[in-house]
Amino acid sequence: WNPQEGLEQPTQKNHYLLFLRTVRENSMLLLGLGLCLFIGAQLFSELGLKAAICAKHSLGSYKLIHRLISLLGLIFIVWGRSNAPFITLWQPRFELQFISQIVMIPSIILVVSAYLPGSAIRQELVHPLLFATLIWSLAHLWANADLASVMLFGSFLLWSLIKLYCLFRAQINLPELNSSTVHFGWDVLAITLGFLLYGFIALYHGQLFGIGLSFAY
Repeated sequence: WNPQEGLEQPTQKNHYLLFLRTVRENSMLLLGLGLCLFIGAQLFSELGLKAAICAKHSLGSYKLIHRLISLLGLIFIVWGRSNAPFITLWQPRFELQFISQIVMIPSIILVVSAYLPGSAIRQELVHPLLFATLIWSLAHLWANADLASVMLFGSFLLWSLIKLYCLFRAQINLPELNSSTVHFGWDVLAITLGFLLYGFIALYHGQLFGIGLSFAY
């Protein structure tokens, strides 16, 4: 007589299903942990951790730790957000969704300009990626009113505000505008590529992020 006879034996599939169920049940906790890790890593300099790690070890060690924590946080954010329950906090007005779609245009242009060294947009704003994150967060908070979205975009909004405040207050990386390296053509390129990238993201938003965009109001 086998006491295990008739009982379901654990299999690799069962372990996988158990793992998925655990992730779903703790998705909000996972999302919160991921946000703390990722955003916390981006604030190492402001928290004094960068200087401490570099002094005790080396710049290479700091970069490795920073990248590992950021990657782990990003993985937790994606897993948590993908499995988070939809808990509505308020009901956004559908007919006003176009506002967030319009606001995203300058955000993407700022992202493109950040990688064009001759762009006046980049040199004037100094930190265009942070301004892009700020606009991106506001646009998505306007369009999404569930708890997971508010946690995600609200956290990035708060981080971008803190980072910008600290950078400008400390006058970090604020070189004088060198007009000889700036050319209007770079800004035309930034705007053109920004619109093209916006069109691509808008068209394939559903495939890329799981939520399709509607432009019919």
